[in-house]
Amino acid sequence: MKAQGQEHTHTGWRLRARLRALYHGSSPTAVRFRLGVIVVDFAIIAFFIAAPLLKNQSGLIFYLIDYGIAAILAFDLIARPRPIRTGRTG
Repeated sequence: MKAQGQEHTHTGWRLRARLRALYHGSSPTAVRFRLGVIVVDFAIIAFFIAAPLLKNQSGLIFYLIDYGIAAILAFDLIARPRPIRTGRTG
């Protein structure tokens, strides 16, 4: 029987492997994922370009969209695969 900590670690590794495959893979699923990321990036850029015009007119909705974008960006930074460190220098 596996200990709870070992099972949780194993699940974490599977998630990292899946995210790495989505960000760096060449499968149709990975390509669709990256196209979705590009669409979201363009939507975020459009929002920030239009933000000065929207801020005074839409009130609460503006702030909900703004915080939603912040949450998406935070999740993207957390989920993005990091390079594996080998401990070698030079």
